[in-house]
Amino acid sequence: MRSMRFVTRQIKVGPLKLGGSEPILVQSMTTTDTMDVEATAQQVKALAEVGRDIARITAPTINDAEALGAIRLRLTELKSDLPLVADIHFLPKAAMIAADFVDKVRINPGNFADRKMGKVQEYSDLEYEEELRRIEDKFIPLVEKLKSKGRALRIGTNHGSLSDRIMNRFGDTPAGMIESAFEYANICRKLDFHNFCFSMKASNVRVMIEAYRLLVDRQQQLGWDYPIHLGVTEAGDGEDGRIKSFIGIGTLLAEGIGDTIRVSLTESPLHEVPVGRLLANRFPRGSEPMPRHYHLADKAISDSSFSPEVWLDFEDLQDEGVELRKHKLLPDVLYINEITVLLESIEKFKLRWQFLLRQKELKIAINCSERLKLASKDHRHVDYWVGDFARDELAEDRVLFDSVEALKAAKNLDPSRVIVFTSLDPSNSELQNVLDASLRLGTAFVDLPLAGCMIKTLAPVDSLRLSFGILQATRRRMSKTEYIACPSCGRTLFNLEETTARIRKLTAHLKGVKLAIMGCIVNGPGEMADADFGYVGGAPGRVNLYVQKDCVERNIPTEEAPSRLIDLIKSNGRWVEPEVDDLEAAAPMEVSA
Repeated sequence: MRSMRFVTRQIKVGPLKLGGSEPILVQSMTTTDTMDVEATAQQVKALAEVGRDIARITAPTINDAEALGAIRLRLTELKSDLPLVADIHFLPKAAMIAADFVDKVRINPGNFADRKMGKVQEYSDLEYEEELRRIEDKFIPLVEKLKSKGRALRIGTNHGSLSDRIMNRFGDTPAGMIESAFEYANICRKLDFHNFCFSMKASNVRVMIEAYRLLVDRQQQLGWDYPIHLGVTEAGDGEDGRIKSFIGIGTLLAEGIGDTIRVSLTESPLHEVPVGRLLANRFPRGSEPMPRHYHLADKAISDSSFSPEVWLDFEDLQDEGVELRKHKLLPDVLYINEITVLLESIEKFKLRWQFLLRQKELKIAINCSERLKLASKDHRHVDYWVGDFARDELAEDRVLFDSVEALKAAKNLDPSRVIVFTSLDPSNSELQNVLDASLRLGTAFVDLPLAGCMIKTLAPVDSLRLSFGILQATRRRMSKTEYIACPSCGRTLFNLEETTARIRKLTAHLKGVKLAIMGCIVNGPGEMADADFGYVGGAPGRVNLYVQKDCVERNIPTEEAPSRLIDLIKSNGRWVEPEVDDLEAAAPMEVSA
């Protein structure tokens, strides 16, 4: 178990230092067409004014890469010196041009020089080595240029966009993501170039967290200390996008992992600023990292097969003694305060109320404290244990994984019998409460198959919505449609915010269906790794539709694409007709800064 922050070396990104003891830097990405120099420069300036540390600009073509020079000149005129990062896919030549104008270049090892044709084939050791030499020939010129100009590099691996060669040997796994990045890192090290960092992004929060943990473990094994860029890619919009980002990025920051972050929302990049800044401020340098008791194996992480329950505040259910108020989302549970249990054994208590328990088919849930764990000897009569993962008043924002370990050690209980709860401050902003709940509860569900969760002090409707959102983000319980939507950028071929809202209105009732809405072929189909259906920009005014990673319809006019998507879902047996309540719930929850 790691109990110390992963301290990295410092690298330079323009005038800024990244890593080491430096503050966590917050990044964003422009959504304008890179060829529109004025619009892009103005958006970079706006990002600087609202507190962004670094801005990334896409350069998908040679012309876009050359436009970065004009953008840099225009920013100088606007008196903006925000460090710039060029986002490169597919074209090493574009990276070479961009390096003249930006402070940092981001490449994706899955598509920079490697081949991705979606083919399954075996590679002999000799063929594998030949491919590595070909990659080296393509990559060395960029490394040498970055080194000579004092530029930085991000080796940014994305789950779902690994090359065929990596996929065939390692699969679409965190281990494959690490291998893909380390191949490029080894070339950098061979050339004595160390001004680079890593990222391991995924839209699945649990995959993302496991990949970053594995990245740190492997770096430590090799004696490496390169900085780490954190992000949940394609997080989507609204409250759900924020929950995913808080859980994914926040879990790792709490464990002492991460030097710079980017929150990816399908919204204006200006909306990403308060979310990213709130996370960065929550985990200042020097804060004690939270230990993690275990992590998942190096294999593909699938959705869980169990379904945790969501409770409202138990106190709300005890207005008339042990009579329980009925609710369609609540199981019938008799909540017992620890003081009552200490006065008589659980077994005697259960016998005394056996008629009521049998008549109403109630289960017993007991509030668990250190005193109760030591005093109670007949825990087998308890259906659920209820525990607060807040450490104490001084650090109540810290999820305490070892409280579950202590419970297991004292009672031989497994996590599937534990309900976790937390109390939120109703006077806090909505965004602050989403952050608190995501960190206190979501971080636990990333690793542990807990029985359920409860958020106290909020209005019931808010408590239920937020609880189900957290379970959905951690893939522990799919209670609504999952949207994997990329943030807009200069490559996007349609208006992502409007399109996502339009598709959500049509499909928000499809509980458990995962829909990817991707603006271009760079992000889709690769990075919508585990989506059931994909809606991907294929060309201006045209959309391609996917079933998982297979393109089944091409070049559909944009105005026809949503209805064709519905037809595709129906033909695959995943469509159900919406009910009135579903239609009312279609609009996403807005979370103010």
